Amino acid sequence: MNQREFAEAIYRPEPGPASSIDPRRLARAVHLDAERDGPAGWLVRGGAESHRVTFDGDRYDCGCRDRAIRGGGCKHILRVLLSEGHPVVVRVLRALVRLPNPRRGAV
Repeated sequence: MNQREFAEAIYRPEPGPASSIDPRRLARAVHLDAERDGPAGWLVRGGAESHRVTFDGDRYDCGCRDRAIRGGGCKHILRVLLSEGHPVVVRVLRALVRLPNPRRGAV
């Protein structure tokens, strides 16, 4: 899957910026840790099992069951994209996590 295919796979037809990525997958991705494992690989830990995400210059891939069954972006790939500051993933995360209302005080 290349970057465009990945973006299309995680986009949904529903309106609004936060609907472009499955919020449950993104929420689970936030709680994982991604560590560089070579120039084009990451080791993603924190779930039931560790998984390796690779990028061949055009495509992200992960060997997890979710990716194998459903295709598209799994939580491990989302974690890597979040770690790398992918603008779409960061924008969706910002839409999901609202800033505290300054009139009500910080949380």
